[in-house]
Amino acid sequence: MRELPPASSERGRRVISPVPDADSQLMKQRQLAERVLGWLLYAAAAGFILAYLYIASQRIGYPYELEWMEGASVDHVARLLDGEKLYVEPTPDFVPFIYTPGYFYAAAGLARVFGVEMMPLRLLSFLASLGSLALIGRFAQRETGRRASGLVAAGLFAASFPLSGSWFDLARIDSLFLLLLLAGCDRVRASRSLAGAVAAGLLLALAFQTKQSALVVAVPVLLTAAVLRGRQGLVAGLAFAAGVALSVGALVASHPHWFWYYTMQLPRQHPVAAASLSEFWTVDVAAIPVAFGLGAAYLIHRVARERGAAIDHLVFAGAMLACAWLSRLHGGGFVNVLMPLHAAIAIAAGCSWGSAAVGSGPRWLRPAIGAALVGQFVLLVYDPSSAVPSARHRTAFDALVERIREIDGPVIVPYHGHLTALAGKERHAHTMAVADVLRGTDRALRSRLYLAIDERIERREFGAIVLDDPSWHRAKLERHYRYAGPSVPDSEAMRSLSGAPQRPWLLYLPRSE
Repeated sequence: MRELPPASSERGRRVISPVPDADSQLMKQRQLAERVLGWLLYAAAAGFILAYLYIASQRIGYPYELEWMEGASVDHVARLLDGEKLYVEPTPDFVPFIYTPGYFYAAAGLARVFGVEMMPLRLLSFLASLGSLALIGRFAQRETGRRASGLVAAGLFAASFPLSGSWFDLARIDSLFLLLLLAGCDRVRASRSLAGAVAAGLLLALAFQTKQSALVVAVPVLLTAAVLRGRQGLVAGLAFAAGVALSVGALVASHPHWFWYYTMQLPRQHPVAAASLSEFWTVDVAAIPVAFGLGAAYLIHRVARERGAAIDHLVFAGAMLACAWLSRLHGGGFVNVLMPLHAAIAIAAGCSWGSAAVGSGPRWLRPAIGAALVGQFVLLVYDPSSAVPSARHRTAFDALVERIREIDGPVIVPYHGHLTALAGKERHAHTMAVADVLRGTDRALRSRLYLAIDERIERREFGAIVLDDPSWHRAKLERHYRYAGPSVPDSEAMRSLSGAPQRPWLLYLPRSE
């Protein structure tokens, strides 16, 4: 019988090429897509943070207003350094803003070193904004255990810069308020000692002494902590209550009647902006829809899965949203009050990206979240140069300050603080602070303030009046002053870069007897 050739012989061997596994190929493609999406996401987040740092570096030393109420903040600080009280009966010379005084006291400390000008106030806000970015990133990283979540969250908040009026580094109270609010809430959640709980309560008390709306966040967050963490939560709540009570008591004692009137009574007397009941959702929240949707989905899913372990994050996010919404409902509330909302959305959306990396959801979930977040960053793209003052802006304000300096006698620029001080003349009350009093319900006080301004116009006490709006005390103004043309030739260049588009362009001079 003839033998068959061995299977290993060259003649009978069949060479079979290995066939790649289809599942393995799909896995590699999915991993590559996730990697590309991740790098796009991190590049976008870092890019928005760098864009903000560029803007702030160009604006921090700018001597003139970027927003129409910045100069009045400097006036508040100057008053403190002169040893004057902030909360006094309103007069044409000074009316305080309706905020608690924490920012002004902190800024006065820096102004004592650097001088009474815009720079130290903006420096305080800039440093506070950097602190907020760090805390937002830390919050998201701690929730998910992934640094990538922190970078995405911080980048989303930086990208919200124009949505809140390009406000982060302005000489206004909001960035310090947000920093203290985030720091207090972070300590409430992360602290494991009684000393840390005390620190959390005191940080939230400082947030309240920077802006009263801190109560809307602090109270539900501390109540939740008391339920979930027992003694530590109670200690944090007691520290907060003691800090608020003692600081308010000291301010009431040092400013009889007036501190309470400006910070507690007057804001409640202002009308509600009814349009914000719906526009908060259809305009403000709708401006950052993808991040809001992802953040909300993350919180709902986490609470459904972990229940008690995630309730405090849900309460924090809801309280920050309520803080922004109620502030928008206050008549005159501008988009700067949305900063707490943007911070909460950024944290939750950052967590959605990090949690998808370690979750047990379908394979498509992580790339879908990554693509959605990249799309959100694209929707938030803006031109950083639009927030930076131009040489033309500065030249126009230089010319206005010089013109004010050359006019004999006092000059009032009621819509813009600090300008007259730059020209070596006395300061006057800001028209927004005056308007807050005039919108109040104390008729006698309103009448005294309005008539006091009218009397000064009637006596022609001012060598010139520089206005944004010709309706300012129009009856007396037209009788005793005449319109003398634009305040400077290029008055259009002075329009505010942030906030309401104000500009001091109408010059009025006294009529001859």
